[in-house]
Amino acid sequence: MKIRNKTKWLVYTALMTALTAVATIVIQIPSVGGGYTNLSDTVIFMTAVIMDPIAAMIAGGIGTMLADLYLYPATMLFSLLFHGAEGLVAGLLIRFCLPKKNNKATIAVQCLYMVIGGLIMMGGYFMAKSLGWYGTKGDATAQLASALTSLWRNSLQVVISVVVAYLLLYPLGLKRLTDKTELYGNKKSDTSAPPNENSD
Repeated sequence: MKIRNKTKWLVYTALMTALTAVATIVIQIPSVGGGYTNLSDTVIFMTAVIMDPIAAMIAGGIGTMLADLYLYPATMLFSLLFHGAEGLVAGLLIRFCLPKKNNKATIAVQCLYMVIGGLIMMGGYFMAKSLGWYGTKGDATAQLASALTSLWRNSLQVVISVVVAYLLLYPLGLKRLTDKTELYGNKKSDTSAPPNENSD
């Protein structure tokens, strides 16, 4: 995986980082049990698909950390770690573990890898809350209950984010548009490129 234009890569990474922060701050859907669901993971997953693991890690970690700095500073370091790991894992799987033949089944595998990245994030927050690293503290039962509520909310967020990312990338054609930037290597020889939704 070779970056053809490092300046363009930096600009795109900064853009996706900013979009992650905006999606976290602006798009807030109230959830059952308190808190809210946002679309930060949508941007992280899209970055993993159209860019690379490092860009997805930066967009996920720094983007959500900046949002938490504004919304809820107590979780900013956890967001840096857990959402950064989410983007990195999803990006690595998508970049290096997709079937070489590009078809609709490959898109399904791509979505599965997004879910795996989301599971990393969900597990991180569940562990942090159940151990009382933030949120409810002092009572193990209360901490576990808070962690389970957070787990449900994050599960819903990941599912929604995968669906929205898929719709934006493929049916709405964002993936085709971003392919034209030729940010990486030689498009014609890049067998690891993510799939085209119109392939058989």
